[in-house]
Amino acid sequence: MQSHKLKEELYSALRRIPENELTDAERHRKEELAALPDINIMQLIYRQKPYEGDAKDFEFSRLSMREHWRTGYHDTRTTLHHKDWLQMTEVGNGIRTHDIHRVHE
Repeated sequence: MQSHKLKEELYSALRRIPENELTDAERHRKEELAALPDINIMQLIYRQKPYEGDAKDFEFSRLSMREHWRTGYHDTRTTLHHKDWLQMTEVGNGIRTHDIHRVHE
């Protein structure tokens, strides 16, 4: 996100310089940055269960792993049901992040 923001700021700065004062390299960079894509990030972050404690770092039993996978599968399906998150926004909106766990908080 930081890199994307810096590119947006560089483009904004280059737009303020008159075209005849830009070098060929700066004009080329300005053209590249004009087409900077917007980005949607879907965060799929495992949320620790209250009963897990620190054991989740080394507890890899079949039962634990199936539960983790089932949770990940459920979170992924729920995230993908948010069709509006999958739509690209108007150009120039930068980066949007989505986290299924923060929708209901």
